[in-house]
Amino acid sequence: MSKLFQRLSLAGLTVLCLQASHAENAENKLLGEGGKIDDAGQNQLSRSAQLHQEEEAKKKEKWWSIDFRLSAEYDTNVRLDDDAARKDDGRLVFNGTVKVNLPRWGETNGSVYYSVYQDVYDELDEFDLEGHTLGMSFNRALSQNLFAFVDYAFVYFYFDDEGYLQRHTLRPSLYWNQSNNLAGLYRMSWDNNDYPQVRQLSGDNWSIAAREYWYLGMNKQRYVYGEYALNYYKAVENFEAYAGHKFAFGGAYPLPYDFGLSAEVGYANNTYKEGDPRFSNIFRSDNVVRGNARLTRPIYGELLSGALYYRYTRQRSSIGARDYLDQVIGFELSLKF
Repeated sequence: MSKLFQRLSLAGLTVLCLQASHAENAENKLLGEGGKIDDAGQNQLSRSAQLHQEEEAKKKEKWWSIDFRLSAEYDTNVRLDDDAARKDDGRLVFNGTVKVNLPRWGETNGSVYYSVYQDVYDELDEFDLEGHTLGMSFNRALSQNLFAFVDYAFVYFYFDDEGYLQRHTLRPSLYWNQSNNLAGLYRMSWDNNDYPQVRQLSGDNWSIAAREYWYLGMNKQRYVYGEYALNYYKAVENFEAYAGHKFAFGGAYPLPYDFGLSAEVGYANNTYKEGDPRFSNIFRSDNVVRGNARLTRPIYGELLSGALYYRYTRQRSSIGARDYLDQVIGFELSLKF
């Protein structure tokens, strides 16, 4: 029996223990170009992209909420940031979040949350990653059509049983409801990253992004969007510092029998500040094509749902060792209270 299935009982016990703690999810997919660390961090951090209708629903929510997600994935090219194993493997991924809504202060809503992330590989257990997030989120209606969000989170990741990444994130954003069919989300973000084991990667990431939604119906369940983002990473070592930009297009569409489909395709370019001394001082430039698709369906009301998803990443770099192709297919069960 493989190590993956030997650990299923441990994953189940973890879910039961966290279930007593009352939690909520911290999710989203503006995926970074940095690999699994960014994927995991963004799943837990990106709360600014909540749309207006979700904020309206919060007014009717109880003061606490819980979200557990358990996924089984197959990854064609296991990697951690730039380091790729060049091997395929299966893994279990667990996300659990506890959220508590704060007392309403005038027109301002707030919440605090704690999230845990854990993945467990079948064979490549040296790539197992554990993450913890403590965060807070605030939002306020500035007018009938303009809403402000501010999110802060502290994240700590463990890799190979040692501290790997400590991150502070601050993200103010605005959501502008321009008409019945158009809306915009405008976001700034600052990430302070400390890598104790790889000091040259430590630094600050600054980014600004604009996403424009076109809703295809009054219920806002059908929509398409386009996004443009600029970012600058100021690393401790200049050969790890870069400036980049990203384009993305996506959308969501409800299907018969309560299925929902969402997808996104994007392109990013990152140009590094100095030549990399590890690769004969070659100046690094990366072109990244990324895509993802997700098919979801409720299984038991709003309590239990399932999703089948696919992610594709192709990075072409001026440094051959940084070229890679990665594809992930997975199935997820989500339990919400």
